[in-house]
Amino acid sequence: MPVLQGVQQTLNTGDSRTNSGAAQFVVSSSGLLVYAEGGMYQDPPNELVFVDREGHQEPVPGLDRPLVTGQVRFSPDGRFFAFDEKAIAGPLWLYDIERRSYRALSRDGSVGWPRWSPDGTRLVVSWSAAGPLNLWSLPVEGSGAWEWLTEGDAFDQPDGRWLAYVSDESGRKEVYVTSFPDRKRTLVVSTHGGESPAWAPDGKHLLYRVPSDLDYRLVDPRDRDRNPPLMSVR
Repeated sequence: MPVLQGVQQTLNTGDSRTNSGAAQFVVSSSGLLVYAEGGMYQDPPNELVFVDREGHQEPVPGLDRPLVTGQVRFSPDGRFFAFDEKAIAGPLWLYDIERRSYRALSRDGSVGWPRWSPDGTRLVVSWSAAGPLNLWSLPVEGSGAWEWLTEGDAFDQPDGRWLAYVSDESGRKEVYVTSFPDRKRTLVVSTHGGESPAWAPDGKHLLYRVPSDLDYRLVDPRDRDRNPPLMSVR
């Protein structure tokens, strides 16, 4: 017979590092039990809105996906935006701004962090049917096949020529850059762990986070041996 029911668990938290499934309770040396109610973590609903330069907000017409995340990316021509959901198997969606409608781009697995190619014909996403996320490229129109790119999850690709991503292939999460789409040249950017890569507007310098000391580094990834970090911010 269970002592308690409905104890909160660290499941469905949105962060794989904290999805331990552990029940949230503690017992004191005197036998006092303290616990948190709630069961499995429930995703709070979100609403996407358009915001103009004056700060006026307008709900996105015809969008009724309450578990949408903040991972929204507009196409280069501004006609569409890609977004995903926080569900355990949250699909990837494409919203047509002119038609005020949306359609699914994925049917199964977990997907996130969509990024557009410069010509707007393809998306690069983190996706997995089960297990660790990998990077994939998929066509926006038609029924073309998905193309596996590399292991890793978080990434950034502003100019379509160099893809920055995070992978633990070395046994620790590091930041890499690879020529895209041929991947003939791949460089290791970080040396003591790295995550959350983001290209600078000039497309030459890369900002990433060092998780061990909560430091941010700005580097020229294609000339790392000769150029030390240009900036370090805590």
